[in-house]
Amino acid sequence: VTRVEDWVEVDGIFAQVYLQSPEQVILKMIGGEFVYYSASDFIQKTPKNLSNGFCIDLAYGLDYGLQSIIIGDVIPNIEKRLQASLYNEFSEVKESFLNFEVAFLKANTSSLDLRIFLQCDGRIASQKLKLERFIQKELVLLCNKFGYTIPFNQLTVHLPDGK
Repeated sequence: VTRVEDWVEVDGIFAQVYLQSPEQVILKMIGGEFVYYSASDFIQKTPKNLSNGFCIDLAYGLDYGLQSIIIGDVIPNIEKRLQASLYNEFSEVKESFLNFEVAFLKANTSSLDLRIFLQCDGRIASQKLKLERFIQKELVLLCNKFGYTIPFNQLTVHLPDGK
């Protein structure tokens, strides 16, 4: 269920409900563009209503060279500093942050993956994309500051000895 002024994600679009009637739903994107749906098409696309609350749930890979310190040192350091940055940058809405956590997600094929999780109430739904970009930026800055290598996909070829 959505109402006028709710923020939604639907069909790869992040927008606010501008008009809603039994026949039509019009969404207004951040840049001012309008997207038009018949009401039935809109419902079939199963929109996410962010105005009731939302979460940012990111996987972030770090190099296997950090394996011996990732649990005891790296994760607590990133969690503490990322949370402080978030609360500082978004101080006017920090009461809307309901849950924040940095945890070990899994040992992936070429990285040790962290889970960055931020749960927010719907009052700041309009800032979801800004929050996502800020978290990504801060993660890169923290990795640079502390020398945490961010791996990249690569192909390794093993040749027999003497070749």
